[in-house]
Amino acid sequence: VILMRLSQDEQHIHLLMQDINGVRIQSDQRAKTFFTSLSDSVIIVNRDKEIVEVYPNDTINLLPEEFIGKTLGDGLIAKDLANEISYYIDRTLDTEQIQAFEFHSFVDENETRYYDIRIAPINKNEALTLVREITALKRVQEELSSHIEDLTILRQVDAELADKLKIERATQLGLDAMMRLSNARSGFVGLLEAEHLKLIHIIGAYN
Repeated sequence: VILMRLSQDEQHIHLLMQDINGVRIQSDQRAKTFFTSLSDSVIIVNRDKEIVEVYPNDTINLLPEEFIGKTLGDGLIAKDLANEISYYIDRTLDTEQIQAFEFHSFVDENETRYYDIRIAPINKNEALTLVREITALKRVQEELSSHIEDLTILRQVDAELADKLKIERATQLGLDAMMRLSNARSGFVGLLEAEHLKLIHIIGAYN
């Protein structure tokens, strides 16, 4: 069996699934070594939502003996998360397609953690769940999105100012040209807005 560590995408999960049966057949110790070497936490759940195996890492803090043999509905995790995982496990086993979703949890008022969950079918009765914390990635994305929004606003302001300066400069040059051609001593340029005249440029004196 040749293992390839790829990015967290469907190709990586397919390769992972191809190796699972061989790993589980040869020895439990090899399976443990294999799964604990991943950067993801691994949970194997059957169609009845019973947790069959758990291979934790730094992503989630749990003890396998506290989870194995219990179901997702036993209160081990938040009810809404248990329902969502159960839904995607059913969808995974029914369609034999990899499913993915994200969720977040509030540590306290000032801290939120984000997780990416991917579920892939092992066989007709079991699904493998990969859990990865993506909090750092989310924060980078939020900062990038904020910077992009700031740049967009600055570009809009710049464009509006540029258009305004072009109009003001054009009217100023036009007034100067008309006064030269007519030998006038005074002149002005105005815009009629809602029946009110707004003066833009004035040359000379007006009483």
